[in-house]
Amino acid sequence: MALVTLLVWLVASQVRLSSSYLVVAAALLLFLTGSAALGSALALRAPRPVATALLLTTSMRDFAVAAGIAVAAFGSASAAPLGLYGAIAIAWGMAVATRRGRSRAIADR
Repeated sequence: MALVTLLVWLVASQVRLSSSYLVVAAALLLFLTGSAALGSALALRAPRPVATALLLTTSMRDFAVAAGIAVAAFGSASAAPLGLYGAIAIAWGMAVATRRGRSRAIADR
């Protein structure tokens, strides 16, 4: 986790943030929310481990590849939204894994 944080920080340090990133962040959160709703709908009747896998794989996208392509094509500023999405997706994945792990540990007692 520390390595991913360091990599996101390195990319982000080359970007000059502006208020327009708030709109981008809102759009990314809306995208993640919609993807999570789709993943939850797909996982509705699945066993718990399968449901978690469906939720995470549907709601999290491969931002690292997209960021690399964007930087190569358009420069470091183009990776800022993807870096932001990466940070949001990592936080989302950790929250889901933590929540599902806790509920499983309680059920195992």
